[in-house]
Amino acid sequence: MVRTNGIYHCSETLALPMDAAGATEELSESGVTPATVASVRATSASPAAVWNALLDAWDRHDLSNLPTADMQHVQATDRARAVARALRGLMATPGILGCAVADVESGALIAGESHDATIHLTQACAALAPLVRAQQVACSLLDGAAPFDEMFMSAGPIQYVVRSLPATASWFLFARIDRAKSNLTLVRTRLSEAQQALG
Repeated sequence: MVRTNGIYHCSETLALPMDAAGATEELSESGVTPATVASVRATSASPAAVWNALLDAWDRHDLSNLPTADMQHVQATDRARAVARALRGLMATPGILGCAVADVESGALIAGESHDATIHLTQACAALAPLVRAQQVACSLLDGAAPFDEMFMSAGPIQYVVRSLPATASWFLFARIDRAKSNLTLVRTRLSEAQQALG
């Protein structure tokens, strides 16, 4: 998920208008109760407030009576929500400039968030994916019983910390950090927590 032109996009499942009116329309169309829509409408129109309210509304929405045919969509939505929560948590960590989930094979951006529009997460995903694949091969050759878990890359004042996502083997998670403003131990801990949250 990346914020572009006022909309958060998730490549598989999510496109969330970031104004209150757009968010409530999205909720209404997905069958969320009028009371929930009213609670989102009552929030401030800031992107973070609307997004947080929408996530909370989804958490309260009862999906138990959906037809079986809709369950695949529900599972995809749950996955998108888990990714969004993980990225939101990472962005609250001091020193993290941006973070993303990407596809290992293609290097495609699946979801991402950053504090600065000049940070090109799409390019970072494409650049890091071959390194992740190389690390996977190296780990299998060095110790086949221990799969790739984490790697670091430094470039001047910027550092990248990359973690695998074992539950979704074709994805990886990374954070771009400001070396001078970050606590690497804390960043690694937050990435580990995000990894666990994503399965």
